[in-house]
Amino acid sequence: MKILTYNIQDGGIGREELILNVIEQINADVVILQEISNLRIVYRLSNKCNLHSFVARGNSKRSVAILSKQKMAYLNSFHPIPLKHTLLEAKFIKHQQEIFLFGTHLAPYPFLLFEMWRLCEVSKILSRISKLGSKHYIFCGDFNSVAPGDIVSFDNITKWIKFVLRLTQGGLFLRFVIEKIYKAGLLDCHKELNHNDTGYTLTALNPHIRLDY
Repeated sequence: MKILTYNIQDGGIGREELILNVIEQINADVVILQEISNLRIVYRLSNKCNLHSFVARGNSKRSVAILSKQKMAYLNSFHPIPLKHTLLEAKFIKHQQEIFLFGTHLAPYPFLLFEMWRLCEVSKILSRISKLGSKHYIFCGDFNSVAPGDIVSFDNITKWIKFVLRLTQGGLFLRFVIEKIYKAGLLDCHKELNHNDTGYTLTALNPHIRLDY
């Protein structure tokens, strides 16, 4: 199963054709979209690519959506506090086996209070995944987090973020969220398959930090 997780930035308004081109070229089996603010773009992408779709609305004006070649057996939006947005839940049946896919968009900013917020979000999500009892699942999305061992350069970071980080955290990026996910037993698919690749999800150097998992 080929999966694309894609933050389309502020609803993707005015960039629909560019987003469509990316999705068509990658030709993934499943696409998880973050920052959906207008359902129109989801319907358009779904119709153009002939994909099944679902929008998980949550606690903010920005939603998470899924596009899939295969029809989904179960769909749900799980968004209790403390989730900033939501957790999209989807179940597929492949070769008579259930596969769950969870897509999310965690709180932004690399500061201590926001990292604590993301930790609360991830704890709630992992608890939810455990309750669903799926043996086979994929957890992906925009985590707004840096993993242990990931390389971070200050060269292309926004100036005000750089200033606050150096003032309050000695220039350190906190890495508790992905570490907690690792401790829950999940594997980073990209690192498992590409041991010598840093895993940057953007080809450009600005920004270059790996935030999508």
